[in-house]
Formats: sequence, structure tokens, C-alpha cells
Amino acid sequence: MKIIVMIMSTIVMAVIGHSQIVVNCDDFDQEIYGEYIITINNENNFYSYGVVNLKGEEILKNRYRSSYSEKVTISEDVFYAVGPIKDGGVLIDLKTKESLINEKVKAFSGFKNGTALIRTKNDFYYINREGKKIASVPRYSVYDIKMYGVFHNGLARVNLKDIVPGVLAINPKTYYTYINAKGEKLNDEKFVACGDFHEGVARVCKYVEGNYKWGYIDSLGNNIIDYNFSKRPSSFSDGMAIVESMDNHFGFINTIGEVVIQASYIYVSGFYKGVCLAMGEDKKFIILNKQNKILFTFSDIWSFNGSDYSEQKIDIIKQYIDEELLVVHHKKEGRNVVVNTESKVVLSGFHKVGRFYNGLCYSIIRKKNISAFDYPKGIINKKGEFILKCKRLVSY
Repeated sequence: MKIIVMIMSTIVMAVIGHSQIVVNCDDFDQEIYGEYIITINNENNFYSYGVVNLKGEEILKNRYRSSYSEKVTISEDVFYAVGPIKDGGVLIDLKTKESLINEKVKAFSGFKNGTALIRTKNDFYYINREGKKIASVPRYSVYDIKMYGVFHNGLARVNLKDIVPGVLAINPKTYYTYINAKGEKLNDEKFVACGDFHEGVARVCKYVEGNYKWGYIDSLGNNIIDYNFSKRPSSFSDGMAIVESMDNHFGFINTIGEVVIQASYIYVSGFYKGVCLAMGEDKKFIILNKQNKILFTFSDIWSFNGSDYSEQKIDIIKQYIDEELLVVHHKKEGRNVVVNTESKVVLSGFHKVGRFYNGLCYSIIRKKNISAFDYPKGIINKKGEFILKCKRLVSY
């Protein structure tokens, strides 16, 4: 596969002289949510949240709060926060600025593929993007919303308590299964753990002959890859899944369970558009194709910025391919910088920098002779120019 290379011959320091929009807030959330950014104000350690678009136009005023367990977030143009009152959270459609549902929300999974799981005072159910209830979570559900998935390929994983109606159970065991959009179980299988469906396949774990083992099922519930894996594999991406050996090395299997790349790497990402990131015993990061051929070797990189919590392990490689940039901790620079696909430093001078999405990222720029609290912060483009900049309102 041919890798598109963005050629930049000189190091471009992050700059702030570009025409920019100043937003009256103390800070931004470090993620960019499509065309929206969450604004943050801090008044005597009391944080309030609002929303602006990438033009700096106010969408929601800074009047919303977070809680200890629930983060303010945006997914598929829906804003979630605890709200200006204390009895529950709100879901607001940012296109219409109207509440998506009338009930107060106690917990929210975030929208993925047009569905989300919510917990209200008296119910626990899935909604579609219009806010309509599409499936209830079965009775005897586990209360923690983080134990559930949203719908992928028409199925969602749910975590249930193993209770027989009418029979007293002390500390009942929990198990995982899948439901469809009608709330019906896929089958009677009970899994110790499982992942969401990706590419029509899900990773599942069962207790087999005295050990926990992982395998894969299809959307009909058929076991298509046997329970051969002692360590949790990744979900499938680009027809490949990551597997880990007992000596902590990584390789890949295909969709019929064949080992196509031996477990010989100490780090790998998932495959995306035919390539993945990897690191061998020489501690050098490389770009690898599906034939286990090295396409490129990076230089002077300690690590990538941020963790990859996705089931497919493709967040970082997606940035490399789609943005043609990577935020890395650089050996020579001794801090986070931005490199291009030739491993050349193209942006530096950061106090803090996030990941690029659609050509933009959050950053704080170091400046001499001023307090770190007064460093310029905001959203920059690939040239290091601020397009949105925070105007700090209060002293910390």
C-alpha cells in the first residue's frame, strides 16, 4: 500500500500570530467533537461548561456542570451534562438546542452508530438519535452503565445478574450476553466477558477446562473462532485482530482464526487501511503491512501521545493515516512534538498538546517569562496557528 507523505522541509514552531477568534472562557476541553468544542470556566474551583462551534459562535452558555462520575461530553451532536440543577443530567441536541428527552438522565453512554444507553431515575434503556426508546435493558441488570455496550451490527452487550425470579440470591454472579433492538437475548450463552461487535464479529470469554479463554462469535451467536486465547485479543479491524502470547508479544489472526503475523512484536496497533503501527525488540516504531513487511521506520520517538482505549486499537494509526501527523514524545526534543509521515518534526514549542482531528487539535504553547497559567491555549491547525483562543476570565 502506498503511504501518502506530507513533505515539510523545515521545523515549523507553533505560532500565535495568525488571525484568530478569541472565546471568553478559561479553557477548552481537550477533545474536538466534530464541529463543536466544550468551553470551561473556573470560578473559585467551581467549573461550568458550555459549547461553541469552530467559528467561535456560542451554542450553549456556560451554565452546565459535571459530576464525580459523569463527564461532560458531546457525541453525534448531542451534549450531555449534569445541568444547572442537581436532580439529573440533560441531553441537548446541538442542532436544535432542544432537550432530546424529557426525563433527567442519571448516566449516559454516549451515542455510537445512532444509539445510546441511558439511565433515568426509574428506567434503564437504549434510545435512538431522535430520543425515542428502542430497547429496555432486561430485568436484573447490573447498575453500572460502563458495563454495557451500545449497538454495533444490530447487537449490544449487556451485563446481567444471574438471578432466578422468586429465589433469594446473596451476591449473585453477573454475566454478559447480547440483545437485539427489541431487547431480546441473542441466545442463552453466558459469557464471563465480551466486547462489542465489529465487522460482524465479537470477542467473548468463557471458563473452559479450568481456565478463562477467549474466542469469537458471529452475529447469529455461532462460535466461529474457538476459545484458544488465554489473553484478551482485540476486536477485528480491517479483517485482522491482535492476539497476545504468554510472553507478552503481539501478532495477528484473520477472520477464520489463522495466525497471519506471528506474535513477535512488543507493541502493535490494530490494522487500518492496510497498515498498522508496531515495535520490535529493537524498540523502534515501524509501519507494517498485512504481509508483515516494514514500510517505514520512525526515528527518535519514545512513545505516542495518549492511550488507545478503543476495542480495535486503531485510534493512533487512524491519526497517522487520516491526518498525516502524529503527536509523539520525542527523544531529541525531550517533550511532545508533532511529526509528519516521514518522522520529521513539524510543530513544537508545546506545554501541552492533544491529538489532531480533522486538521485541528487542542494545545497550550510555552512562552518565556510568563506563568504557565498565562500560556496561550486553544485550538490550532496543522500550521500551528490558533483558530480559536481562550481568553482567561478569572485567576486560578
